Amino acid sequence: MLLSRYGTVDYIFSMPFLKGMEIIKKAYDKVFEDKLFFRWVTNHEESMPFEEFKTRLMSATSTKTTEETLTEVKDIIDMFNTGVRADG
Repeated sequence: MLLSRYGTVDYIFSMPFLKGMEIIKKAYDKVFEDKLFFRWVTNHEESMPFEEFKTRLMSATSTKTTEETLTEVKDIIDMFNTGVRADG
């Protein structure tokens, strides 16, 4: 993430830990916002402003339990592994 934006992270490693983590967090947030923007441009540009789209996504909460989510993840992994074995 930082390498793709700046080419090197040596300056991060020479900083105090908390300052380095703050910069990494800001870079992560920027990458996340860029991805949201591209999603908005391709699907929702005509229907709502970007800030509204971002707010809706950021405030969305799941009604699923942790167990339900983990079961879904396991099912997806199982389907992927079955497909890989069948193809490979």
